[in-house]
Amino acid sequence: MDSGLTVREYEGLVADALRRFLKEDEQGTIGFFRHEGRMIRVEDVVLKASEHERMVVVYFRDETRPRCLFGWRFPSNDEDDTYPEARRSWGPPQAEVWASITLTNFEEQIMAAGLGLPAQCDPDGITWVGE
Repeated sequence: MDSGLTVREYEGLVADALRRFLKEDEQGTIGFFRHEGRMIRVEDVVLKASEHERMVVVYFRDETRPRCLFGWRFPSNDEDDTYPEARRSWGPPQAEVWASITLTNFEEQIMAAGLGLPAQCDPDGITWVGE
């Protein structure tokens, strides 16, 4: 049975699920988590699409450098799933699975040895992580 979801609708479900997974407080912040004794605060999760890619973008700050805004990008869907035949199976459960995969990759980027946050950042712009 065809779910009837467009790519945009599916990706919206992915972003919503990711926001839900990150929800930790009731003060307007999407979420936070601790890493190496410091807090990482997620400020926003958005979808960005260009002619060549469709990404979910997470903007966040390290509490030890509050002036620095970091950004991290990940595909908003499995590229193979953009084909109409594959999209027939898309629905909320599949979006939650992709959001979970996205969250795991984000946490790994922040916490994994040899990855993490760059030592330098641009306090007037976005410092991209994992590029």
